[in-house]
Amino acid sequence: MGWDIHAHFEIKLNGKWEHYSHPRIQRHYRLFHRIAGVRPSRSFEEDPISLPKGLPFDMSVTVALCAKHWIADGHTWTWLSAKEIKMLMETPFIKKDWEFEHKEVGYLFGNGWGSWFENPKPYPKEIEDIRFICWFDN
Repeated sequence: MGWDIHAHFEIKLNGKWEHYSHPRIQRHYRLFHRIAGVRPSRSFEEDPISLPKGLPFDMSVTVALCAKHWIADGHTWTWLSAKEIKMLMETPFIKKDWEFEHKEVGYLFGNGWGSWFENPKPYPKEIEDIRFICWFDN
């Protein structure tokens, strides 16, 4: 049976995490392994960015409601910090394919997430931080 990912981006505004987007990420085990070390394969060259660390205690209401819906079937709950998202975006198999980055991982105000790290000036200054929260089901 295959695994699917349920992903959400949150942005921090005025000290509070708010839901930003719910990207539709296709089943991609190499990406899943890079995010959280799940479904490892000898053919994967990259190490996981982070091992699963559960859900953040201060997640947005929207993400909390989605997680509650998946509590019976969801597993391997985790999240990536802004620094870890940057590491993900710099992964060679993602970075080499602009389409993959934007279609699979999503956008921040119409641009890839990597541009927020490279030049945050054009983005609203109210954005204090960003993070990626996800879990899997099978």
